[in-house]
Amino acid sequence: MGNVIKYLYDSFNKYRLYLQLNSAIKYLEHLGEGSVDLELNKTTGIATILINHPKKKNAISGKMMVDFYHAVNELEKWEDGKAVILHGAGDCFCSGGDLDVFRLIAENGRTTEMSFFMTFAMKKLTNLPLVSVAFISGRGAFGGGAEIALTTDYCVIHPDSKIAFIHATMGVTPAWGGGFRLRERLGLKGALDLLLKSRSNKANDALTLGIVDGVCNSIDEVETFMAEKLRHDAVVVKSVKKTVIANDPSESTDLFAHLLGAESNRKALEAKLKHT
Repeated sequence: MGNVIKYLYDSFNKYRLYLQLNSAIKYLEHLGEGSVDLELNKTTGIATILINHPKKKNAISGKMMVDFYHAVNELEKWEDGKAVILHGAGDCFCSGGDLDVFRLIAENGRTTEMSFFMTFAMKKLTNLPLVSVAFISGRGAFGGGAEIALTTDYCVIHPDSKIAFIHATMGVTPAWGGGFRLRERLGLKGALDLLLKSRSNKANDALTLGIVDGVCNSIDEVETFMAEKLRHDAVVVKSVKKTVIANDPSESTDLFAHLLGAESNRKALEAKLKHT
C-alpha cells in the first residue's frame, strides 16, 4: 500500500511540474528577442550553447530562457556527447536579464514563475551527464549573466573580461541560484562578501578568489583546457560526471557495475596500460 501511495504522490508531483513548466513556456516564449543556439559537434563530442542577443549585450529575454531550456533538453538526449561549452556572441558573455522584459514580468506579477523556470533550466544544465564549461569573454558576465556562468562544472574567463555579481547594487538578490553556487565555490563568508560588495572582478582576481577555474584567450584554448578531461570514451566521461553528482552512493555502484567488463574496460585491459 505504501508503494502505491508513493507512486501516486510522485506521479502527482511530476504532473504538477509539467503544468508549471508549460505555463511558464507559453508565457515567456513571446517576451523579447535574441536566441540561445545549440550546436552539436558529433566528431569531437563537444556541443556549444551560444547566448545570442548582441544588441543588448546578450541580456536574457523570456524567449531566450525558453531556448535555453530546450537546448538543455536536447543535450540530455545526446548519447555520444562528452561536453558542452557555454559562451556569448559579440563583445559580452551576458549582461544579465533583459530589463525591458523583466519590467514587464514584474508588472504582470509573474516574477516567481520566471525565476522558478530559469532556475530549473539551469539546474538541468548542472546535472547533465556532460562535462560543462562556461567561457566568459568580451566585457564579461554581470548579474544574472554571472549566475549563468557558474551553472557549469568549470568556468573560464578571457584575460580582459570581468565577472560581477551586481544584484545588491540593483536592489535585488540572485534570482537563479547564484547565491547557492557562490557559497559552494567560496564558502559562506566569501559568497556574502562578493554579493554585498557588488564589485567587478577582473580575470586574475576572479581566478585568485576561486570564482573561475582558468584564463583562456579563445574557444580553442577552452577546448585545450578541457582536452585532458575528455580523453576517455563518452560513456566513461558521462559515468564519471554522474558519479560525482550522485546523491546516493548506490548510484556509483550501479555505474561501476555497468562499466566493468564493457567495451571501454575491455580495451583498457587489452592495452595492458601501466599506471606506475
